Parts: sequence; C-alpha cells; structure tokens
Amino acid sequence: MAKKEYASPIDPAKLEGLTPAQAAALTADWNSRNKNTTLSELAAISPSLARSLDYGTGWRLLNTAQSGEAVATASAHVVEEGYFAEATEFKVLNSFDLGGKVRLNDNPNRADRIVRELRIATQIFSPPHFTVVQLRAVVPQTAAPGEAPPRPVLDQNSPIISVVMERDLGNKRLYPFLTALGSLLLFIVTATMLHYRDKEAMARRAAAGTR
Repeated sequence: MAKKEYASPIDPAKLEGLTPAQAAALTADWNSRNKNTTLSELAAISPSLARSLDYGTGWRLLNTAQSGEAVATASAHVVEEGYFAEATEFKVLNSFDLGGKVRLNDNPNRADRIVRELRIATQIFSPPHFTVVQLRAVVPQTAAPGEAPPRPVLDQNSPIISVVMERDLGNKRLYPFLTALGSLLLFIVTATMLHYRDKEAMARRAAAGTR
C-alpha cells in the first residue's frame, strides 16, 4: 500500500493529456512529496510497515491520526517559545510515544479487550506516558496569485527539533477516590454506632425483663 501510494517515479498515466510544462510541474510536485514523506505519514496507510521498524525499546511510531493532539500541542509550543513565527515555517516529521496504559495487540479478541479493561481499572496510579514530536524548518516559498500553496520542502540545513512531552492526566481519579473513601468511612462509623446502640438497647431490655 505504501509503495503504491508513494511510488516513484510518477505513473505515466497521470501525465497523459498534459502539456510539457504541466507534466514537468506535476512530476516535480510528485517527487517533492515522495522526498518529504515522513514515517508517520507512511504508518497512516501501512501499519505493518511501521511495526516492522525498530525505534528502540518500548518506543512506538504514531501515525498522523494518532498523533494529532500531540502535534497540535508541540506546534503551539514552538511558536509560543519563538522558535518559529508561525506554523507554516516548519513541517512535522515523526511522532513517537513510550509507556502509557496497556495497549491491545494487532488483532484483539473479546477476551483481550476484557483483560485490558480489568488491568486499567485496577491501576491505582497512571503509568508515565511520554510523546516525542519531531519537526524541521521548511524552505520559504511564495505562492503565485490564484494558485494553491506550494508543497512544503524541508530545509536540509536546519536541525531537527524534538519536542518531548509527558502526558498529565491530572487528578481525574483523585476526587472520585476521595469521595468513595469518605463515603466508606462514613458508612463504617454509622454502622458501628448503630451496632453498639442496638447492643445497648438489647441489654437494657434483657435487664428489664429479668426483674
């Protein structure tokens, strides 16, 4: 699938009926797209290709759909910190994550899903979850009036910037846990008071009946 989508050179059938100038422009655009294609983009159309590559112990390549939230956060961060003036000045390359909750295997069945949900439900603390988003500056280009913006071209002389993030799950489980714990303690105290009250009442009735 990846080879078909990003095959090079361009299929001659795509050039039929075009003028030499149009064919040259389409071919250049095709080659530019192939040259600047990222692993995350390939993973979106060919998950098996992504899984066949080794990124290091525990690291997982995220496709463009899985990394949307992380990419948006990283892009906003580098612009806010002044690395770039706007998001059009760079291209997001690849995204990886490490850790987090238990994941399903490639072909999960119902039992796998049940086991995963049970393991997540019994985790008191959320495991650390890290995400790395890589990006790189692009070559400045000017779009001709009335034409679509040109395809981004990576600046090979600029460094690759890696934005490392740790997911903060906050206290989503803290308040429900405290509420449950408080309710349990209140129940125990109330039940204990009622128990001793009933024992005292029974003792008094027994003493009154023997006289």
